[in-house]
Amino acid sequence: MDNKIKYILNFTIILFSISYPSEIFSNKNLYKGYYFLFDKKHSMAMGSSAIISTCKLYGELNNYLFSYVTFKENNIIKKISGISIRLIKLYFLDNYSINYLSTIHHEYFSHGYRIREFEYNAKYSIYHPWSDKRSYVYYSYNKWNIDKLMHITTSGIEGNTFLSLEIQKRAYFSGKIDYYHSLLYLFNKLYINSYIYNTPSPRKNPSGFYEEYQNHGDIAKYLAFNNFRQSFGYGIFKFHEDYYIDPNITSEYDQLIVYSFWNYLDPLVFSSLYNILKHIYSNKKYISPYMFYWKNLKWMPGTSFNLTPNGKELYLNFWGKYNYTLNLILYLRLINGIYGNYYGLGSGIDSIKLWNNLYIGLIYQFWNQPVMLEDEEYPYNLLMPKVKKGHSTVFKLWYFPVKYIGVVLKIKYKTEGFLIGERYTEGFDISYGIHIPI
Repeated sequence: MDNKIKYILNFTIILFSISYPSEIFSNKNLYKGYYFLFDKKHSMAMGSSAIISTCKLYGELNNYLFSYVTFKENNIIKKISGISIRLIKLYFLDNYSINYLSTIHHEYFSHGYRIREFEYNAKYSIYHPWSDKRSYVYYSYNKWNIDKLMHITTSGIEGNTFLSLEIQKRAYFSGKIDYYHSLLYLFNKLYINSYIYNTPSPRKNPSGFYEEYQNHGDIAKYLAFNNFRQSFGYGIFKFHEDYYIDPNITSEYDQLIVYSFWNYLDPLVFSSLYNILKHIYSNKKYISPYMFYWKNLKWMPGTSFNLTPNGKELYLNFWGKYNYTLNLILYLRLINGIYGNYYGLGSGIDSIKLWNNLYIGLIYQFWNQPVMLEDEEYPYNLLMPKVKKGHSTVFKLWYFPVKYIGVVLKIKYKTEGFLIGERYTEGFDISYGIHIPI
């Protein structure tokens, strides 16, 4: 702890020692441009900043290169030609590129983050986007712990959901979202939906589900681990040519399909679809997502569905901004699992201008949910989970010593418990980065 405090103090002194007056016109610039965050464990937050920034760079390069083959679409032939070019580019280039960026985040920054947190050994196999092979991460562990395995299994989808929330925050607080980030948003937002629908139904196709389980598919493994917590067995068997799938797995799979529709209620899903269609038709680069407003306050609700070690999780988010000087976040999360129903709540100021070139944010979150059993508690306490209240506090700072180069510092403290994108164990985390708001 002493070293971390010294690090923070030294970092702050350096920031202010190189300061001179500069002006960033509004804090919507904090959600634009290139933003790279660094931390010790290569977390989901670090991955999200890198993926979002890489997506922006990819978009800028595409816009530049394809500017040489664009033309005025002032008649029907040219309009059809332009639409055809953009459709071909969407399918053969943008689709695979966005898929590849999301896969890197899913495997390395999400599954990998939980594996690194639990100090397991990992080996990554991430194939290029045109490969027909399935990317995966292999890990080994010393002691078997179903709770830790569940954390690792759900963390891939958790990371995709976390990335979509980061894109959503940038879209609302910056006031715009471009075509490429709309693609990235939809791919990660609906990743869980796609994964569920592409997992063979254990009722209609038990052989396909069994094969998916053998191939370590996240949804199939989640259902198996979930079943183990109820009956001390995975509930998936093959005997000669017959397959047995536990009825609890079938029931849970059906619930996943129902819960997945919560994602489709999110307004930014429709805005992003509109943005993509608008780009294909007219080559427009971005839109300003709609927000409700009252006087100087703009706000918009959002919905998200996520899988957690404790069960299915529904989010109701509220994004608010006041006069481009104050950005607010509020969310409620409801967890439904085999142990019962639980909740979490978070609120705070994501950013506020404190001084000419200094911005801060402060967010507080708390929850009531089961905590992970320790290795020595297995298997006797599996059906009697410990439920604890917990909380988290995040302090953020942006400082711009020059107009278009800023530094970022985040200090987090949380108690034990699941929180999307964050460490599971109690403790402090420090991350830092650079921000170029162009």
